[in-house]
Amino acid sequence: MLRIILVTFLLASSAIATTFDSCTDGGAAPTAVAVAGCAEQPCDFAPGTKVVVDVDFTVDEDVSALAAHVFATVQGLTIEYTLDNPNACELLQDSTCPLDDGEAATYHLEVEIPDITLKSEVLLKFYLEDQSSERVTCFQLDGQVV
Repeated sequence: MLRIILVTFLLASSAIATTFDSCTDGGAAPTAVAVAGCAEQPCDFAPGTKVVVDVDFTVDEDVSALAAHVFATVQGLTIEYTLDNPNACELLQDSTCPLDDGEAATYHLEVEIPDITLKSEVLLKFYLEDQSSERVTCFQLDGQVV
């Protein structure tokens, strides 16, 4: 169930920026987040659909590797969602790793939401880590499976 929710979250992308919350436990906020079909929180995610997410961020040091992590909290239970491809360097748009200090980049992710999903509210936490396991960017997003 949480995997489905996370997949939905990760597949959202559009030209319209989505409101998001900064993480309180480390990692710079992205410069922008675009979840397809969602301008304001909470984002609605429907089973059987694809969610597209674009995350614009700027690195504050040289980065040779990026790993993506997504956590979902549903009814007080938090789990890490296993991404099909956690290597964020392979999913950068118009950029490649290594990234130089001060360089801006966009991470693009698409995820299919399974057809069988329970309706629920979810808090999604998304971050990218560098080669030293330091957070490069981090944000949180409220959503609901409808």
